[in-house]
Amino acid sequence: MDTIPSLFFTKIAGIRESTKDGVQTTEDTFNHYLPIITETTYKAENAYNILQGYFLKKDLKNFHRWLIASDLKSDKKLLPYVERMVANLTE
Repeated sequence: MDTIPSLFFTKIAGIRESTKDGVQTTEDTFNHYLPIITETTYKAENAYNILQGYFLKKDLKNFHRWLIASDLKSDKKLLPYVERMVANLTE
């Protein structure tokens, strides 16, 4: 299990330099490992990073789809950052 988070983090860390397809690949990897990762903070932070990847690419369709699918609006620690991204996309 220790190698899964580190491998996954490597994918997430590169999300800013990736293409839209790269963000989708990262999302697919996240969904694949989701059932075996029990750390809720880890899940939320990685879900946020994927959301940020769509934000940086200005991919509105996938940004809003992932925002709903990841349920990030229910994470009180990340909510202010999520709200800021949503506001910046609608300006």
